[in-house]
Amino acid sequence: MIYKMFIFLLYLPIVGMSQVKNSKLFFNKLELKDGLSSYNIKKIIQDKYNFTWIATQDGLNRYDGNTIEIYNSNHREINRRLLGNDITDIVEDTARNILWTSTSYGGLNGVNICTKNIEHSINSTQNSGHLINQWIRCINLCLGKVWMGSNDGIDIYNPDTKEFIKTPEIPFAKTEEIKNFNIDFIFVDQYSRVWVFFSNLGLVIYSGENYKVLCKYGLEDFKLPFVKDYRVFNSITKLSNHKLLIATHNGFVEIEYSNDLHVLISKKIKLNSIFDNENISAIATDKESNVWFSTTNKLFRCNKELSAVSEIISMENAGQNVNLNSIFSIYFDKHNYVWLGTVKELLYSKNKPLVFYPYYQSPDYKIRIDHSYFIYPKTDSFLYVCASDGLYSIEVPKNQFTRIDSNKSYFFFYEFRNHFFTTNEKGFYVYFSTDRRIISPWLIYKELILLKDELINSIIPIGDSILLLGSETANGLYRWNYKNHTIKNLNSVTDVELKGNDIVNIMYKDKNGNAWILSDNQIVIYNPVKATFKTVKWKDQQQKLLSIYFDMCETKDFYWIAAYGTGILQIDKELKLKKIIGIENGLQNSGVYKIIKANDSVLYISTNNGIYLLNTNQLKCKSYFENDGLNSSTFEGWCGYKKGNFIYMGGDKGLTIINTVENHITNLIPPQIFINHTRIETTSQIFDTSNLNIKSIDIPSNYNQVTIYFSGINYSNPKRTTFAYKITELQNHWINLSNQNYVTLVGLSPGTYHLQVKAANEDGVWSEPKELTLEFLPKWYQTWWFKLLVFLTTAGIIYAFYRYRIRQIEKQHAIRKNIATDLHDDLGSTLNSVKVFANLAISGVKQEESLQQVKDNLTEATMSLRDMIWVLDDSLDTVDELVTRLKQFALPITAASNMEFVITAG
Repeated sequence: MIYKMFIFLLYLPIVGMSQVKNSKLFFNKLELKDGLSSYNIKKIIQDKYNFTWIATQDGLNRYDGNTIEIYNSNHREINRRLLGNDITDIVEDTARNILWTSTSYGGLNGVNICTKNIEHSINSTQNSGHLINQWIRCINLCLGKVWMGSNDGIDIYNPDTKEFIKTPEIPFAKTEEIKNFNIDFIFVDQYSRVWVFFSNLGLVIYSGENYKVLCKYGLEDFKLPFVKDYRVFNSITKLSNHKLLIATHNGFVEIEYSNDLHVLISKKIKLNSIFDNENISAIATDKESNVWFSTTNKLFRCNKELSAVSEIISMENAGQNVNLNSIFSIYFDKHNYVWLGTVKELLYSKNKPLVFYPYYQSPDYKIRIDHSYFIYPKTDSFLYVCASDGLYSIEVPKNQFTRIDSNKSYFFFYEFRNHFFTTNEKGFYVYFSTDRRIISPWLIYKELILLKDELINSIIPIGDSILLLGSETANGLYRWNYKNHTIKNLNSVTDVELKGNDIVNIMYKDKNGNAWILSDNQIVIYNPVKATFKTVKWKDQQQKLLSIYFDMCETKDFYWIAAYGTGILQIDKELKLKKIIGIENGLQNSGVYKIIKANDSVLYISTNNGIYLLNTNQLKCKSYFENDGLNSSTFEGWCGYKKGNFIYMGGDKGLTIINTVENHITNLIPPQIFINHTRIETTSQIFDTSNLNIKSIDIPSNYNQVTIYFSGINYSNPKRTTFAYKITELQNHWINLSNQNYVTLVGLSPGTYHLQVKAANEDGVWSEPKELTLEFLPKWYQTWWFKLLVFLTTAGIIYAFYRYRIRQIEKQHAIRKNIATDLHDDLGSTLNSVKVFANLAISGVKQEESLQQVKDNLTEATMSLRDMIWVLDDSLDTVDELVTRLKQFALPITAASNMEFVITAG
């Protein structure tokens, strides 16, 4: 009886574990090569701006989906140096915009999440009696105070006064077994009560207002066994407003509490029927109230009733190697993405049902499919894969890979009766799955000796007794009646119709039973009932003949044909070309291969760079690549198949199974755009300014270049976040930067510029622009005061010249006045005398004497006028004229004085 009971007890966990189902997710991964500071991730949170902060054993990391910034004690910038490198806990203080960070044997740091600068550094050397040689293991906030749990008790810090508060009482006694009061974590409830969990001791609840002990509970209350020097409490999560779930080294503990501090501790919960002896290392609750937890080497999700458990399995593509073990931190952001901190890496997932299931290698990594050429799903759960290095099978639910043949490259697979036709590099063969035999087909069907040297790449059935076989060699198309055991090469009997169509790329059977034979230069439609052939060709708008037809499918109103190098051809039922689907429709790659119909409104298209989903109603394409969960971004020409609700596509590094039932939901959430920091390089130094709330910045006059970095936070698909910018004073249009998250400015003239940046997610949804005002300061000779000085100086010179001209004009006026006076006084009196004497001569009074007097007076007036003209006319200022004038005036005087007058001019 005791033996039977023992067997029954052993069987219980097995029965419980058999209830655990699998749930598959695709995880993105960050590791050292991506810029992560270290392994061993302790905690993950996102701040109110959606930046992700990651605590590791070698620094604090800030991640925006694109770049990682590291804080540690060796940071080159003093204002970003932590007191230690081993980050044990982080908590956000939203009221102060501070991220509090604790380090082992270092102290407490407060990082400003806007400026990224450390504003608080509290270590043991500054605080006598506090943090002395203590290992800070955890922190939390209550009523604006920072509670710190160390390896020897509790410390409380007030950031407002920058002082420590008296250490709260610890109502546990130290024993020989328990020499330190190690604290595992601190929880703060909605009533401002602080729950402190002590390793190997129990729980103490304090008042967050007066720091007094409200109650305590020992290990016996938790029904946990005592284990010396073993952490008992690992993690905590809220199940509801008054219910907590604790992860311990020995299963789960549930705690119910009320506002009057009535606490009920229970270990009798459903989860412990499976995990009672498990070490639960981390626990968290998602936005749908599901509980996630990790054991030593697995990750699980449980519904909110704690009744249904599923194990989370990672779907890995070729670029990944994800291990969901040693998970010590689980975090859910506001979009319900799950973030996992492990010993080796950081993982995160959208936490949504998968659309893509990549298959590349076996779980033990012993078998991998480097390049697949053809996929044939025998059932939804069993596949055959023709690959570059052999023939494989995959059991999908178990993710079990089997290598059937590894001697040759395989290209084609077709199920016929109780066996399969397959093509490898040597020719056409038959494969028996029962014993994995691969033999020549003419050993079973003698007439198929005609296909001895053929590479068959497609087969379609006609009626109940005929198969059409397309060959990649120059012999083209065969018609095999397997009931009559006859085979014909249709190229040889219909040479005119199939001329130029000898190499068959693929064949397709339409709804009317016609066989479409696609080749490089044309398509031939074969009516097997009438045994007629019709050749169709199309030209583009430049009248260039379209070619290289690789695949096709049919919807209600159209045929859709993949033309390599061109795009997708939309052909109506009258065989007229209606439209070429290309770049303007979102098909960014014209190297199209397979085109498979999910339904009349959705087509899947494989290319040599990604898979495209074509909406046939809107004629718009949506692209998917390796970082969306595909096995790879490079696909192969024949590698596409549809069975039931699943589409199978492959190429480089395995294959991808596409669940057509799950919706490809468009990401309507635009990235959150921030000006991350500005780097200014001058002739003498470099300035690096960081502030998420920055509105404007001054650029010094001696700058060489300015680089503005920005973050577009989009964890859905960060590698496909794109950016654009414009400077409103310089451009009216947006300049696309693709994935580049910065812009460099050089050579801008002094002035005010408004830089606008925006970001788009993988589905082209753009954020609202973020604006930064840039004030480029002028050099000294470009300043307003210098320009004013130049203006005033110029104005002064102009005014001086003006005054000079005025004085010159005044002098001219004076000369004119003097001339007028001289003319009035001299010539005027002379002319009056002439008038008088002229009148006397006319009247006959002393007529001769009067006329002589008139003559003398006129001679005198003429001489006076000539003298005046000589004075005014500069052209008469010559030596000869001067000598003449001197003689004129000096000779009479010297003669009257009996003096000799001599002039010498040289």
